Amino acid sequence: SSGINAEWPLRPGDEDEGSFFRDVFAKDRIRHVIALGLILGSNLCVVYGLVVFLPLALMSHFCGVVGGGGMSVPPHTCTELTSDAMANLSLATFSGLIGTIVGCASSMVWGRLNPIRTSTLIQTLVISGLFLCTNTTVNLSAAVFITGVVNCIEWIVISEVFPTKVRASSIGFINAIGKLGGIIGSSAVYGLLYTSPAALLALFLVASGLCFTGTIILNTETKYILLQDVDPK
Repeated sequence: SSGINAEWPLRPGDEDEGSFFRDVFAKDRIRHVIALGLILGSNLCVVYGLVVFLPLALMSHFCGVVGGGGMSVPPHTCTELTSDAMANLSLATFSGLIGTIVGCASSMVWGRLNPIRTSTLIQTLVISGLFLCTNTTVNLSAAVFITGVVNCIEWIVISEVFPTKVRASSIGFINAIGKLGGIIGSSAVYGLLYTSPAALLALFLVASGLCFTGTIILNTETKYILLQDVDPK
């Protein structure tokens, strides 16, 4: 340990390390932890859910739950992947990459807070559009695109908002919440698509609404924040 301390000497006060929960959930950080956990968990619920939902929806010709699609449950059958379905799946997936690029660009130009609030609000509206029987490929591509925008910006914010002393612990905790959201979203597709498609889309809609709520709680612009080695005294 002496070699490590010689290479990375402790700063004054570093030897008085608190517990994990005391560091991560300190009074001046708990709002950021709750907000970012809510944003990431809700967003990944939709992201991972869409990953599973995309091929199943395209192959079953899913068309919303209102309008021409009615409240019908898509057939649960094993079918070959057609070239048209593969092309539509590739288009929808590629839109996620474009969304990531747009998210990074918008965060550099307009900061972090306004773009993530705007994109999460748009995500809620786009997910609402999945209830309608219009163009399934366009609707799903738009959903993948906007979740890509949100996912890019939220990770930029997560990496900037915490001081070095607790950054790894905080990011780890928030990432765990995100993975939990992803498990819920992907599992819900198998559990609800062939029994109640409306309930599945409602889950995606609620998650998107919670994601937007997280951006309201966050209320911190991190673009111009200097990354801090320690907490300001």
